[in-house]
Amino acid sequence: MLTEKSTGLTSTATITMKSTVNVSIGLAKRVSEVKTETNGSLTITYTFTVKNHGNVPLVNVQVSDNLRLAFPAPMDIVARGVVASGSLRGNVSYTGIGDNNLLLAGSTLAVGASETFTMTVNVLPNGSYGTFLNSATATATGSQVGGTTTDVSMNGSNTDPNGNNIPGDPGEDAKTSVIFTREEVRIPEGFSPNGDGINDYLVIENLGKGKIDLEVYNRWGNIVYKDKDYKNTWNGICNTGIYVGKEIPDGTYYYIYKIDGVPGAIKFLTINR
Repeated sequence: MLTEKSTGLTSTATITMKSTVNVSIGLAKRVSEVKTETNGSLTITYTFTVKNHGNVPLVNVQVSDNLRLAFPAPMDIVARGVVASGSLRGNVSYTGIGDNNLLLAGSTLAVGASETFTMTVNVLPNGSYGTFLNSATATATGSQVGGTTTDVSMNGSNTDPNGNNIPGDPGEDAKTSVIFTREEVRIPEGFSPNGDGINDYLVIENLGKGKIDLEVYNRWGNIVYKDKDYKNTWNGICNTGIYVGKEIPDGTYYYIYKIDGVPGAIKFLTINR
């Protein structure tokens, strides 16, 4: 209410305050599960947390993750799927090499909303070992008001570690790491090729893409099996000598092997059906 003292007249003024539009997205990424496979590869599950830190709804929400930047050649990468729910839509065609978008069109985030989703990938090191770092990037558009927002992922599950509601602050973009350690090739001490589906083959673990030259001998020194590029397919059938195509008897045998041309030790294995 405004009053003019000289005339005594009274007038009313209306003042409209405009709030500041804040279009802001935050992204966090962590390793939630790692499984070591028999071929020496790792099956890695990443969990992503995406949050709307602004005061307007977000549309066109997208998270991109180029796995080749994290795991360079000659490492093999096979994406195993994206699982999303809520207002986010997972891209089932995601490869991490070429198609780097984890979400589909139509993904949204309400004001203050936080959603999580997962991506699983299998990585075969092929002789590459050490610590491998990875980041993802989130983008979105403000609903109706326009404007875009971008954030590089922070390692963990907190999109804004310092709690000031500004996820892009310096230091809030720590990369997510995965460690590949070289494991020794493991050759079992025996197997049981009896057709029951359990231990029917001689399976050499952690070989990766290494080439193994394998020769197996009986106790008299006669070779009963050989393969210059063994692929975990031997089921106790003789493939050389006078008993080709027949099952070798149960018992103890010794073998000689080379991995990529490098000789290994002479060791023993037992066949017990």
